[in-house]
Amino acid sequence: MDNLPADTTIPWINVNQIVLHYSTPLSAGGLPAAGSIVLDGQLSDYTVTAVTQLDAQSVVLTLDRALGIQPPPATDPTQGDRVRLTVPGAGPGNSPLTVLLNPLQGDADRAPTHRVNAIDLGFVKARANTSTNDTATTGAIYTAFADLNGSGRIDAIDLGAAKARNNDSLPPAAAAAAAQLAAASITQDLFGSKAIL
Repeated sequence: MDNLPADTTIPWINVNQIVLHYSTPLSAGGLPAAGSIVLDGQLSDYTVTAVTQLDAQSVVLTLDRALGIQPPPATDPTQGDRVRLTVPGAGPGNSPLTVLLNPLQGDADRAPTHRVNAIDLGFVKARANTSTNDTATTGAIYTAFADLNGSGRIDAIDLGAAKARNNDSLPPAAAAAAAQLAAASITQDLFGSKAIL
């Protein structure tokens, strides 16, 4: 698990849960209601289908679909999106928490250009044939950023996914987006209970 700053690129598929970790234990009745949480994507909006408390300070938001996946009739449903998450009462002093998430399939190097290109393909290729069991001590380094399908192994499928996404990029940022974002962090849970880093 990792605390991600606002405007973070999340370059994976299957990201359909977000874990919010509060700095203090939630008070009685402090669990946010699913209907009060807004995930406003530039290309389409998302719905929180369930809110589940993990422990005294953590809750899981389950989404109606993976971030960056567009519903029909989108011609390129996996291109990615800029999604503004707003949770009422989750920020300092019970203010709203607002974070911008940038899920983009194939953006393995997480460059600020928010574009999939040959550098991303090279990033994945350099880590080919490694898995979650490989560590720096074995000479082969696995990273979740190159495991585009979340299988636990970097292979030809991941290389193909990066190649297929070549030249994809996030939609342009809204002009006022930077001014609207509060300094905040969230905890993101990928692929069930596996940590992203």
